[in-house]
Amino acid sequence: MIIKNCNIIYLDKIEKGSVLIENGKIKEINPKNTNDNEIIDAEGLYLSPGFIDVHIHGAGGHDTMDGTFEAINEISKTIVK
Repeated sequence: MIIKNCNIIYLDKIEKGSVLIENGKIKEINPKNTNDNEIIDAEGLYLSPGFIDVHIHGAGGHDTMDGTFEAINEISKTIVK
């Protein structure tokens, strides 16, 4: 899949371009070969990383080591705010 004409958000800038996605992952930014069956025109839209923190111990006064549904639920609510 190619997402074309999107505003790509980098760490220090935003640039218009295209992104090649393969197997659910970004394979290339501004690919040379754009002969793909599935093309999404994202004109006027922004493409950004997932902003996923893969290393978290807790939030909102709760710790993941509490191991309770309530703790994880409150952590989740705090993170999405």
